[in-house]
Amino acid sequence: MLSVFEAGRLVIRLGGGWLYPLFVLYMAAGRGAQPLFRAADVVSCVDTKIGQGAIFLYAALGIGSARGQLASRLAADKAGRLGILLTADEWVDSLECRTESLLHDLAEPAPAVETLEGRLKREFLEAPGSYVTVHDLDRSRPAARAVESYLSH
Repeated sequence: MLSVFEAGRLVIRLGGGWLYPLFVLYMAAGRGAQPLFRAADVVSCVDTKIGQGAIFLYAALGIGSARGQLASRLAADKAGRLGILLTADEWVDSLECRTESLLHDLAEPAPAVETLEGRLKREFLEAPGSYVTVHDLDRSRPAARAVESYLSH
């Protein structure tokens, strides 16, 4: 479950596997043409598992801090370099998944996100709503409206 807050107020809560909830936000932002959130210092999220892929997507989206139930130390290293404050309930060296391995040597968000986009299933691109569930949405926030619009197409 991914919950995103802006100035302490819940903007959106999405459920889904892998990095799909973050990719819904990214695609709603026009594939990162501009950050979905413009003031990273007031945008935070709570996520179940945080690895390097999540960190690179947070950076692309303009999310300045994140708290995870579980996070990798590899992600913490990337977060520190990108200026993202990362905290977690439990730490592991690596999430020991293909995504962590693929991103290990990358330092910048753009090539990392491009690598991740290559792993997206065609079915996700055709019907993202099949991969993500919206649990909460504050329609007064532009980011939430962008997500709702993206999912309705």
